[in-house]
Amino acid sequence: MASPSPGRRSKKKTRPITVEDLFSSVSAKKAYGSFAPPPSYALTPRSAEACLQTGVDPEDLRIRDLDSFWEPDLDPARQSMRHESYCERRHGLVKMLRRSRNGIMASEEQGRKQKASSSKVRGIWGACVGESVTRAMRRLLFGKDRH
Repeated sequence: MASPSPGRRSKKKTRPITVEDLFSSVSAKKAYGSFAPPPSYALTPRSAEACLQTGVDPEDLRIRDLDSFWEPDLDPARQSMRHESYCERRHGLVKMLRRSRNGIMASEEQGRKQKASSSKVRGIWGACVGESVTRAMRRLLFGKDRH
């Protein structure tokens, strides 16, 4: 049996993460000094759509410790204020994303219900052989013909 080529790296498949997973993960972002490489993760479709709709950078949802706000010649009180402000903004962003994501799920559910009701209408249309589709549609929607 042939072994994999030494030059190829096996890609580790990771599952997509949600907004909630991001909110509970720790960021490697720093305000000063050597910067961490950009994170590589995939969001779930609904979480990605919620981020796009609201304009939120997913990295802004991750936890940052007080030391990540350190800069030379920065007063510790100001560093603490920046950290507190970041935490408050982070909580506000996740609330906004949750609302957006719930709205997306509600619209998907409404779409499923409409699809199910349209299949019932198609069954009724089959019984309306000989009538034009528009007349059958008017009869179903309004209970009588409207010209």
